[in-house]
Amino acid sequence: MQGGGGTLLGSISDFCRRTGMAESTFGRRAVNDGKFVARLRDGARVTPETLTRVNDFMAKHGAPGAGDAPPELMALIHAGAPQPAVAPAQKADPETNFRFFDNRQKYLLFVNTCSEKDVIARRVGLELGQIHPRPPAVRLFDAGMGDGTVLARVMREMHRRFPTVPFYIVGKEISLEDVRLSLRKMADRFFEHPATVLVVTNMYYSEAPWLQPRAVSAATSMVWHEAALTGTTSHDFSEQIATSEEWTKRLITPLEWPIPSFFSPVNSLVRTLADIREVFCEFQKRDIQIKDLERGLIDFPAIIGGKEVFLCWEQDEDDIEFWHDLDSGYAGRERL
Repeated sequence: MQGGGGTLLGSISDFCRRTGMAESTFGRRAVNDGKFVARLRDGARVTPETLTRVNDFMAKHGAPGAGDAPPELMALIHAGAPQPAVAPAQKADPETNFRFFDNRQKYLLFVNTCSEKDVIARRVGLELGQIHPRPPAVRLFDAGMGDGTVLARVMREMHRRFPTVPFYIVGKEISLEDVRLSLRKMADRFFEHPATVLVVTNMYYSEAPWLQPRAVSAATSMVWHEAALTGTTSHDFSEQIATSEEWTKRLITPLEWPIPSFFSPVNSLVRTLADIREVFCEFQKRDIQIKDLERGLIDFPAIIGGKEVFLCWEQDEDDIEFWHDLDSGYAGRERL
């Protein structure tokens, strides 16, 4: 018995009307494709295997199928001698036989039980070998941050390559559970590399890297919670991070991050980093060279006696009192 005027699309439409099921839901549950019915309306054809799955799904719910040869069935061309009939394989339940990326739980099971995150972290680590950090810090933007597994491994590689350079990391994430899991992985990273600023935000992708809201209303309603970690062990850091988690739960629902309408000042450390960045940009414009950041050794371009030289200043010197040739460097310093 078949319905829908003998067509697959008609049978599906009758089934959806009787059961109150959306066509996208039918496609997803029957053949793991929410756009299946829409494609049929656009003239798509189906294989015998797909037709069988659709008929089995409707029969399971007590409805007639579309028969064995509806107009939508794809015409198959058989080349060579007829092949002997093969016993059909046992059919899987169409409601459970779905692709892993159609279901978040299946997807999480996949990414947490395979080497995908390791491979990504290693690939990012290779890219770190191609960069040359400039003060004030190595900047990293991770969106979305997920459960922090990849970020933690990348931070480990960053410390190996740049053990004395500060890190400024922004992670964008909208899942409270992922934020919680990520923060719990950070205690060891902070202990290994104390000169780290980690910002977790749910701002837009275009705003998050620089933490600069596009609208004044968004800036004035931003909620900021700052936790400056203290202690001598990663356990000390972990306990303080756990306290921050409790604060976060009071502001965030399990589904989204609401933005309460009260003002909170921006992170002073991040603001300081931004100011330092502006200073370094100004240095670049004026060809001022920072030779050694820890020593505070700086060279200024100048003209002495019609000759281009560098004025040289080092931290703790009261004034600029030395100069050297362009090629001689610090060893060739002479008093003005």
